[in-house]
Amino acid sequence: MTALYLAGMEATVLELSWYGTEEVAIPLGGAFHSRRLKLISSQVGQVAASHRSRWTFKRRLDAALEMLADPRLDALLTPPIKFQDLPSRLPDILEPRSGVLCQLVSYPAADASG
Repeated sequence: MTALYLAGMEATVLELSWYGTEEVAIPLGGAFHSRRLKLISSQVGQVAASHRSRWTFKRRLDAALEMLADPRLDALLTPPIKFQDLPSRLPDILEPRSGVLCQLVSYPAADASG
């Protein structure tokens, strides 16, 4: 809903399908029509049929790993917090004005003794 609210005249909003099995209400009245917005869905598990012959799973994985290696993306990350601290820190992280775009979480090391 936020993207539809913020979208400018004749903008396109791309929805990336991370809702799982949840139902989602979308306001398609009022500004949606008067601003002539476009809503396009995507399914992140597959590439569009028109691109599949060129974008194999391996090529997509290689491209994603190459992009993740770009140090400019580090600006989007916050310092890691411990997993056990997450319940108490989550309200602040999720606060819209927190500025957190990607919260890193450090998980305890698995106990190798079994």
